[in-house]
Amino acid sequence: MAIQALILAAGRGSRLGQLTDNFPKPLLQVGPKRLVEYQLEMLSAAGIGPVGMVLGYKSDKIVDEVGSQAEYLYNHHWEETNSLYSFLLARAWVDHDLLLMNCDLLLHPNILDNLLATGGDAFVYDSSSGEGREHMKVRLVDGKLKEMSKRLLQSDIDGENVGMLYFKSETATRLFNIAEELINSGHTSDWVGSAVEHLAQDIPLTGVDIAGLKWVEVDSAFDLEK
Repeated sequence: MAIQALILAAGRGSRLGQLTDNFPKPLLQVGPKRLVEYQLEMLSAAGIGPVGMVLGYKSDKIVDEVGSQAEYLYNHHWEETNSLYSFLLARAWVDHDLLLMNCDLLLHPNILDNLLATGGDAFVYDSSSGEGREHMKVRLVDGKLKEMSKRLLQSDIDGENVGMLYFKSETATRLFNIAEELINSGHTSDWVGSAVEHLAQDIPLTGVDIAGLKWVEVDSAFDLEK
């Protein structure tokens, strides 16, 4: 079955300070290319598409740069919402298996290969990371996700969620339903990870440990330097 990719790219990236005053995070320069170019090239090489991007902050600049390489959805409330809300906006657009990823990821292509090899209902995590306050931490039981939160106790942490997940079509539908339930109950500022954590209580989500492979989530000037 074909795999669609959805890149969540609505936020400002405020922790990058002045670096995102003129450009949204996906257009940050990393070596010879912009961050989004690496993502789009990786997805294309893996035969994944179409690619959808949920935009908000300075969306016109992303459209000008990316053009027809992606299809666009718009979070007009990006300043007061979070990735859960952005994700739900793509509900009508998704009708196949889904690769979901954050816009600030730069990672080794083998990480995507390892995730796709599972066949779906899986997520990537790094068992050598997860100690930071802002890390989206995960706890696994028998290789399956049990908790995903920034607030996990140190003793419960098995690693850091990398921010790329692969869902079978029917599982993606269930995830959208959970996102809608959370939004309707007032969780408009939640991360999409909150819906994934709820999903994992009903549907086994396999953890793919990529410790040792290079990746970075560009949240700060330090990350960009790295």
